[in-house]
Amino acid sequence: MTQAALRSFEVPVPAAKPVPVWLTRAAWAIAGLALLGQLVVLVHWLNTPILDQHAFRQTQTALTSFWLLRGSPFFAYWTPALGSPWSVPYEMPLYQGIVALVNRLGVPLDPAGRLVSEAFFLLCFWPLRMVWRDLRLPPLGLPFACALLLASPLYAFWSRTFMIESLAVFLGLLWLALFVRFMERGQAWVGGVALAAGVLASVAKSTTLPPFALLAGLYLLPRAWRWLRAGLPAREWPPMLAAAAILLLPFVAGFAWVAYCDPIKAANPIAKILTSTNMAAWNWGTPGQRFSRSLWSAVYHRIMPDIFGAAWPLAILALAWGATVATVGRISAAQSASPAGMADGASLMRPTVAALTLAFLSAFLLFPNLHTVHNYYQYANACFVIAALAIALAALAGRYPTAAALIVVVMLGSQLAHFAQVQLGWLRADPSHDPAYRIALLARDRLPPDGSMVVFGDDWEPTIPYYSERKTLDVPGWTDPAVFDDILRDPQAHLEGTQFAGVVSCTGRYALYDYSDEEKRKIDAFLAGRPVLAEAGACRLLGPAR
Repeated sequence: MTQAALRSFEVPVPAAKPVPVWLTRAAWAIAGLALLGQLVVLVHWLNTPILDQHAFRQTQTALTSFWLLRGSPFFAYWTPALGSPWSVPYEMPLYQGIVALVNRLGVPLDPAGRLVSEAFFLLCFWPLRMVWRDLRLPPLGLPFACALLLASPLYAFWSRTFMIESLAVFLGLLWLALFVRFMERGQAWVGGVALAAGVLASVAKSTTLPPFALLAGLYLLPRAWRWLRAGLPAREWPPMLAAAAILLLPFVAGFAWVAYCDPIKAANPIAKILTSTNMAAWNWGTPGQRFSRSLWSAVYHRIMPDIFGAAWPLAILALAWGATVATVGRISAAQSASPAGMADGASLMRPTVAALTLAFLSAFLLFPNLHTVHNYYQYANACFVIAALAIALAALAGRYPTAAALIVVVMLGSQLAHFAQVQLGWLRADPSHDPAYRIALLARDRLPPDGSMVVFGDDWEPTIPYYSERKTLDVPGWTDPAVFDDILRDPQAHLEGTQFAGVVSCTGRYALYDYSDEEKRKIDAFLAGRPVLAEAGACRLLGPAR
C-alpha cells in the first residue's frame, strides 16, 4: 500500500485516559458473579426432565444419545421416532456421542446432556480470549464481554439445555481464533487444527458457521486490498492458499454431509419429506421473509430482549456512542506489511465493532425463517453483538469510565430481570403434568424392552420414544396418505427389528398438524377393540391385539 493511501487512513485521535484499575477489577468480579449465577441455575435444575422450551429439539437430540449406546451406528445414527429404517440424520452427532460417553461413565442421560452443553459454553471463553488478544482489542472489553455473555438470558437458559448449540458455537469460535492466529504467526500446525475445527463446526451444525466465516473474510480484506493494488508477493502465496482452504473446505464438508444424509432420510417413507431439498424453503426462507415484518418484529420484541433484557435500546445507544469515541488511529507501513495485514488494537476497534454487528445481522438475513420461529437459533449470533458492545464500552471507559460502569450495571440488571420474568418461568414449570411424558413412563414400565409402538396425535415429537425408551412409529398429520393407509394395514412392516407391542393415542394435541376427518375415522377403526393398558390425560396406551 502506498504512503498516500496510508495517509488516507489518518484521523485525529483524541487523548484517552488510562482505564481505572477499579473498573477492570470490578468487571472481572461481576463476570465471576455472573458465572456463579449460571452454575447455580445449572445445578438447581440439573435433574428435571428436558421438557422446557423446545422439548422437541431437546428430546430429539437426547434420543440419538440414548440409542448410540444401544447399537446405533454413528454416522447413520438412529432417531427411532418415524419407524424403520430408523435413521433420520441431520447434524453429525458429535455432541450426542460425547453425551453418550459421559452417560457411560455413570451420569444419568438428562444431566449428562446439560453438563456437556454447559461445559462447551464455558469453553467458548478460551477461543474468545485467544482472538481478543491476537487482534489486540482493548483488554477491558474482555471482562465486559464475559459478564454480558454469562448474564444474558439467552445464554443462561440455552446453555443448560440438552442441545448442540454450545458445541457448534465453541467450534465456530475456535475455528475463527485459530484462523486469526494462523494468519498472525503462519504456523502450519495451527492452520491444520483450524481446518479441523472448521470442518467439525460445519458438520456439527451448518447454520452456525456462516457468520463466523463472514468475520474471517472481513479479517482478510486489508490483505486482499493490498493484493489487488500491488500484487501478492510469491512468498505469501502458500499462506494465502492455506487461508482459502481453511475458509472454504469446511463448507465443502458441510455440503458433503448433507449429501450423505439425504438418501438415508429418503429411505424412510415418512422422513423422506425432511430431506434438505424438500426443506430448502423452510431452512433458507424466502426473499420476502428477509425484510418481513414478522422477522424484524421478532428481533425487536423477542430477540433483543432475550439478549439484553428490556434495556436493549440502551445497549444499541452505548454501542454507537462507544464506536464514535473509539480511536481509528493510523495504519503504518509496517503494520500493513505484517502477516495479518492489519493494524493494532486501537486501529481495530471501530472496524471490529462494525464487523461484529454485521455478523450478528447476517444470520437473520441468511436464515430468516429459522430465526423467526426458533428462539434458540440466536445462540449462534448473539455473541457477536455482545462482543461489539463490550468493545464499545471499553472504548467509552477510556473517556468516561463512570458512564461505562453505569451502563454495564444497568445492562446486567436488565438481563437479570428478563431472566426472572421469562426464562425462570420455564425452569419452574412442572413437566409431570405433560400427558405425553406421563404416558411414555407408563409405556416404559408396561411394555417389553424389545417392543415398539405406533403413536398418533403427537406429530413426531420424540418425548414419547425418548422417555419410554422404545422405538416408535409416530404418524404425523402430514404423512403421505398412501403411507398412512399402509401403516394402519400392517404396522409391523414399519417396525423392522422390533416387535409391535402397543399403540399410543394422543389425538388432538397438535392442532397445526391435526388429522383430516377421514384420517380420524381410520385411526378410530384401527384402535377399536384394543385393550386400554394405561391413560394419562389426553393420551392412552393400548395393547397391540384387538
